[in-house]
Amino acid sequence: MRLEININHTCNAACRWCNRAIDKIFISNMDMTLAQLDKACDVIDEEGAVFEHVIIAGGEPTMHPDMEEMVRLVDRRIHAPGDNRVSTNGMIKIKPPLPDGWRYYEVGLRNDNPRSGKRGHWPWFISPHDFGFEASHEKCKMWRRCGIGLDACGFSMCSAASTFGRLLKINPYFDKPSEEETPQDMCKHCINGLTRRERRKLHEIAPPIDQRYKTAISEYREKPIHFKRAFE
Repeated sequence: MRLEININHTCNAACRWCNRAIDKIFISNMDMTLAQLDKACDVIDEEGAVFEHVIIAGGEPTMHPDMEEMVRLVDRRIHAPGDNRVSTNGMIKIKPPLPDGWRYYEVGLRNDNPRSGKRGHWPWFISPHDFGFEASHEKCKMWRRCGIGLDACGFSMCSAASTFGRLLKINPYFDKPSEEETPQDMCKHCINGLTRRERRKLHEIAPPIDQRYKTAISEYREKPIHFKRAFE
């Protein structure tokens, strides 16, 4: 099992079609505190959970004022002997040192934001279900690659579930790592629930953002959904 800890929803890039929708919405209660992370580690201790590796992500985690302390806290408290890393877009060049066994992993952002001058991400906000495709959690490679998610509102089935859950009005959170649930109603509207071949076919026929997500983004901007913050 792997764990991705999303410590903030702030980024110094605004990548088009970011899978956290940072270019479209702001999730105001997403930033974790050191105290929250420490209590989440208590839950992990109680469960006796062992992770293959841990990823610290965001947003852009290097923008969190307590990131260095958070990495050291995770290094002390969570047993994860594998390739532990901080996922970053690389735009901040001077970064704090990491503990032994940790590294910065610079994701290959394809970003049309003029601040970085790179190209845009592939579109995320298309519902396979609405175009006749059968997306499912079983097909998804994201949760296998990144693991279950953890943020200020609790554990979730994958690192993108926090954003998709808010837009689709489905609570993706559970209290403990062992209580993982898979809201199939969410997965069927996520392009990661398709095979690569199916995803290519979907992108050939679908707009960059379909009507379901246009409506969801508009409704969120007018009336944001706030799930209860955990570990407080």
